[in-house]
Amino acid sequence: MPKNPSPGRPRRPAFVRLALSASLLLLLGGCKGTTLTFPQTPEGLNGPSLLTASGVSYDGPIVGGTVAVGQYQSDGSLLPLGTVTTDRNGNFSITSLFDPAGGPISFTLTGGSTIDIASGATVTFTTGESLTTLLPAEDLTRATVVLTPFSSLEATEAQTLIAQGSAPEAALTQARSDWNQFLGFDPAEVPPSNLLTGPASANASGIYGLLLAGLSQLTNHIGTTKSLAPGTANPMGLLTLLEEDEGDGVFNGLTPGNPTPLTYYGYTLSSETLRQDLTAEALIFLWSGQNQSGLTPALTDGILNGIALNTGPLFPPSPSPSLPDPGTPQVAITNPVSGLYYNGTIGISASATDSLGIAQMVMTGQNVELPGGSVSGNPIITSLDTTKSPSGPASLSATATDYAGNTRTATVAFIIDNTPPVLSNLSPANGSIYAPGCTGTDLLVTVTGTLTDTLSGPSTVQVQETSPINTAIGTTYTSVNSTTGSFSFNFSVPPNGCADNPVAFTINGFDNVQNETSLNYTLIVKN
Repeated sequence: MPKNPSPGRPRRPAFVRLALSASLLLLLGGCKGTTLTFPQTPEGLNGPSLLTASGVSYDGPIVGGTVAVGQYQSDGSLLPLGTVTTDRNGNFSITSLFDPAGGPISFTLTGGSTIDIASGATVTFTTGESLTTLLPAEDLTRATVVLTPFSSLEATEAQTLIAQGSAPEAALTQARSDWNQFLGFDPAEVPPSNLLTGPASANASGIYGLLLAGLSQLTNHIGTTKSLAPGTANPMGLLTLLEEDEGDGVFNGLTPGNPTPLTYYGYTLSSETLRQDLTAEALIFLWSGQNQSGLTPALTDGILNGIALNTGPLFPPSPSPSLPDPGTPQVAITNPVSGLYYNGTIGISASATDSLGIAQMVMTGQNVELPGGSVSGNPIITSLDTTKSPSGPASLSATATDYAGNTRTATVAFIIDNTPPVLSNLSPANGSIYAPGCTGTDLLVTVTGTLTDTLSGPSTVQVQETSPINTAIGTTYTSVNSTTGSFSFNFSVPPNGCADNPVAFTINGFDNVQNETSLNYTLIVKN
């Protein structure tokens, strides 16, 4: 599993591990899940007893991993007790001689493979990668042993304290207290829910599963940014650096004595890696297709916010922590524009932004017909045929939801105008006889009228003579107010001995969105 640790970083302290003698190995027989035939300790006496420890290894179920079990002795050394192999669900069970009154029990997993939660890629553990859990001896028979990256970080803190001279029991008590304060549960004893396979609750198991999914989502994001193959950047690779980061007792992105920040494929570790960054990616996971748990931001963001804002002993006093998604989305509808009139097919465009990201945006409308009733996406770019809607007020609303479940809605109110204007008050009247008297000279006739429109308003009038000749006629148009305009046009009739001179025109009136009305106008002029 590739990593890119920075060269020259100090390693975390090595811890004493005793090798099994040949005779003890023969006695244990490898302990690959087989019950051993040790004699039981008589009741009421102190000392080792034949006990069974069961547990689960999970970063996605870890299959075929080897779990080495040992117990800390009073001198700080670790007495090996056997090994066991995880099954296809990551589960394991081992029976050996444990001392219920002795020091903490260590479970360390190496090897095996898992399916990366976020990317779905198969990840095989490489040399040097391991998961560790430390468990108080008195908890052995009443707790499920849990091996995850978080249990390993808790164990790393305890092992660091042991290396600094603390008694194993005291070191583990301190580490368990610190991690309970951070997560709200002990990562070594709460089995995480598998959010890929079915429903989960917003309890300790569900939140644990969500944080592991968030860690996978974070490393997948790192890998995607660098165009790496799926699974190349993964939680086990990042865990190695987080354990180095924890070497000075706090997560600050640094190893003890080294001012150069730790980096993982270009991602710089900081005090926000396990707070804002982790919880933000957990929120993003909730919106992914992999999430089959039923957990939502509404059920979990309060808990995730508490983790993101933690100021406990695992983190430096500054800088102050931040929420995974501190704001609400910003939403803009750039077309149509509020307050304007529209007719025909119009373009629709809307977009949303957020500090963490937009999970979804949905546009709905009133007095308009959107395809399917609503349109989704970010950005939204589509069109709307207003002729399918009645004239009058209409609106479009775009609601964006960020990964934390925060929402914001933008609305534009506009007016649909599918109604053509009205031509009226024509003088001389349409179809009438106009006989001002025979002048014996060319007679100039003036026709006047009114154009009204109560929506977008009247715009202009065009006149075309159709008989006796076909020609455009110049027209004068004057706006009276927002709903009314007047127009006039002139034509000339030559003298004809007071005989009838029929003329015909087509008058076209337009409103401000180019709705058109047409009127055939005829007149008999005597000159």
